[in-house]
Amino acid sequence: MSGSAERAGAEKSARMRSLSPTALRLLGEAEAALAGRRADVAERVLVGMLALAPRSVDALRLLGRARLMQGDAAQAIEFLGRASDLAPTDALVRMELGIAQFQRGEVEAALASLQNVCELAPGMASAWFNRGRMLRLKGDVAAARDALQRALEADCEHVPSRILLAEIVTGYGDAAAAASHYRYILRRHPDDAKAWFGLANLKTEKLGSEDADRLRDALRRCKADDEARVALGFSLAKALEDQGRHIESFDVL
Repeated sequence: MSGSAERAGAEKSARMRSLSPTALRLLGEAEAALAGRRADVAERVLVGMLALAPRSVDALRLLGRARLMQGDAAQAIEFLGRASDLAPTDALVRMELGIAQFQRGEVEAALASLQNVCELAPGMASAWFNRGRMLRLKGDVAAARDALQRALEADCEHVPSRILLAEIVTGYGDAAAAASHYRYILRRHPDDAKAWFGLANLKTEKLGSEDADRLRDALRRCKADDEARVALGFSLAKALEDQGRHIESFDVL
């Protein structure tokens, strides 16, 4: 663990110890609500918590996230800015501030925030990923590729970075490298619909009978996520088409 990561962990532990049992309970309830995409519930809980601990960095950060999930980037920036003022070396707070700034259209401020995060915590893959995503959306593809490579150096198992890097190298015409990234993911996460979809969209990559079997298994396991089922179904149809099984392919479509 890097020195910056150790300091951040120590600072958060100290913040948690300073909270009352009631405030800790409310913080846990808010985190659970956000994990369940119930931002309005989390916001109500966090407002109550801030009445008990008005300088809680973690409550302000989560309240910023709740406002962002509800589409209010301006107020999210306000809460996250207050949290960042209280904990200027907290990389997670700074990263979420950058995400909110980007969503509001403050692109240069967002990139500056993410650059600061990457300097504070160079081993934080999610920071490099978010910077790479922003750079790509801005149109600076070469810089985005470099940031995503740094993300994978920090954590070679960071799936969002690997998928986005695969999309970028596809744009550079390196389908073999893209296929290698997608295959890497699928060896570890055989049901990853985005990786299958990306692999199936590579015109130079033929999917085999083993791929079709794995896709059928993934579809059987995928029950509730319609978007994932569509991606997996399209990929299965492509695999069957690659094998000349056109009637089966059409049936899947």
